[in-house]
Amino acid sequence: MPDELPPHPYIPLPPSEKLNTRYILGEIRDHIRDFNKLFPFVDLHILFDQVTAVRRKDVSPETQIRQFLQAFKNTETFKDAFSLLDEGTQKKIHSFTKGKSAEEVTRKGGFNLPPSPAAKHHFRLLDLFHSLFETHAKENHEPVKKIDAKDVTDAPKIFEDKNNSKIMK
Repeated sequence: MPDELPPHPYIPLPPSEKLNTRYILGEIRDHIRDFNKLFPFVDLHILFDQVTAVRRKDVSPETQIRQFLQAFKNTETFKDAFSLLDEGTQKKIHSFTKGKSAEEVTRKGGFNLPPSPAAKHHFRLLDLFHSLFETHAKENHEPVKKIDAKDVTDAPKIFEDKNNSKIMK
């Protein structure tokens, strides 16, 4: 698989005023089948249906998750990750992808997934930063101050529109 997708030869760059959710989802929908040769094990029909539903604002998180699992189940990455799970968790995921509700699947014994290698790496870095802050606090006799997101008032804002009236969430 290539590191980067080649630019699509028939899609010109749109004017910035068209860069909104509806337009972008429409472009994805219109051209998703063009990636069939690059990603032969991804079920692009399912992803097409998902993009269409999102564009119509007809989305259920449970359905989205189920469809993502179905769309990627034949990829090597999915198969490798799935094989690392215990048999009980595999059965729960299989039942969920076949249509059982999340509530049915998790009713007995909950649903706990081990963290992925990427998540472990991410949290290992957070632990490193935390220990650095604690070391600094001990050496400088200063308490470590926890920062709450609502206390950050000077964070940069990214706007969705040209007039800077709609803040991206």
